[in-house]
Amino acid sequence: MMKRINYCLVVLGFVFLAGCTSTGVKVESNQVAKLQKGVTTEQEVVAMLGKPTAITVLPDRKYLHYNYQMSDQMGRSAASSAAAIVGGMIAGPLGSMAGSMAGNSMTANSARERLSIELDPKTMKVINYRHEKSQTGG
Repeated sequence: MMKRINYCLVVLGFVFLAGCTSTGVKVESNQVAKLQKGVTTEQEVVAMLGKPTAITVLPDRKYLHYNYQMSDQMGRSAASSAAAIVGGMIAGPLGSMAGSMAGNSMTANSARERLSIELDPKTMKVINYRHEKSQTGG
């Protein structure tokens, strides 16, 4: 019985690791700190941060957008299923139901980041930038 529980805990650990998904370009704070208004060029920005997720071109401005999103909603669903299995193995049908309820009560975490860099279209140098971060969940 103990070997079964240990096996389930290992499987559950892998499920949690596989449950996170992310999209976009993750920009670190130390990279943002290297941006210098009036000095850093578009070419240097792309070399440092990679290809932007979006570009906006206006007659008098150009914007490079770096968006990033991370979510563990899959991890929440997997945790509910895994908790139901482990609960069922330990305490039968009642344990399965309790495990499923415990897994469903987990809050899905998500994080979003957006870096918008404003460029002068004549000099292709950074005029301004804005780095925003938000996080929801547990």
